[in-house]
Amino acid sequence: MQNSLKLSNKISIHGLDIGNYACKSNTGIIFDSKITIMEPMTKAHKLVIDGKNYWLGEGNFDTTYRKVEKQNYINFVYGLLALSTNTVHNCIILGLPLSQYTADKNQLINMIMNNNNKIVRINEFIEKPLIIDDIDVMPEGLATLSEGIDSIIVDIGGMTIDTALVINERGKRKIIKPISIPTGTINLYTDFINKINNNYSLNLKIDDAERILKNGLTFKGHKQDINFALEMYEDFSSSLISDLQRNYNLEINNISLTGGGAEIVYNQFKNRLGEGVTIQNDSIFANANAFYDLGLSIFGED
Repeated sequence: MQNSLKLSNKISIHGLDIGNYACKSNTGIIFDSKITIMEPMTKAHKLVIDGKNYWLGEGNFDTTYRKVEKQNYINFVYGLLALSTNTVHNCIILGLPLSQYTADKNQLINMIMNNNNKIVRINEFIEKPLIIDDIDVMPEGLATLSEGIDSIIVDIGGMTIDTALVINERGKRKIIKPISIPTGTINLYTDFINKINNNYSLNLKIDDAERILKNGLTFKGHKQDINFALEMYEDFSSSLISDLQRNYNLEINNISLTGGGAEIVYNQFKNRLGEGVTIQNDSIFANANAFYDLGLSIFGED
């Protein structure tokens, strides 16, 4: 007999960050932005929605640039919600890259509200009716910068790096020269793995990138030199610094790094640009946490 989770009747608020590399909620839920209809050999969250079975965090990354065009965007939203909430009624804050925010905000809101009532089952035996009562959309990266702080914000995501100079004039926040660079950690990890594969005639996947970065590469029982591939990370940071120098005055402005790729570039940024470089606390969840805080001010306490 199918079990159901006893849900509260209150309305809860959630900050959901549907990234190109990972999906995150302010409750600490995280899984890779991948989904498959084929049951994997490894343990994964199973989502049943609209009568179809999906496994979250497995399969291939969707490299569609515009988030509103991602085939499984709705499934990612409900996967995060199902793992994050014990309420039927929910208000959510989502984000879009700067380059997509103005053009796609209303379309994203309409897409969610046209799919705002689902009955889902998560991990086999927990069935949940989920209603999205209200939604707002914020620009990724900018939302993470505290009020009253002047800084260049650099949000390093899976497929975009969003930057802007944020200043405060007469008590109002002003956004200067917002730029979205069409590259990110997925591109970096892919190039890194391809370089190792080409050098050693291997068939490693992008999922292996972070493990190899942390533990190194062992091949045929011997630790291998991967410095030739690690140079790509330095090139990634140097290229980003050059982009920032062309668009902003780095001598007089602080830099705030956030997003899943912030830790990759932090040390090199700090070494080259000095004490004005900071990294957001819990940078991977920074957008989701900021969206939640904004949700409290928009929708009221949950």
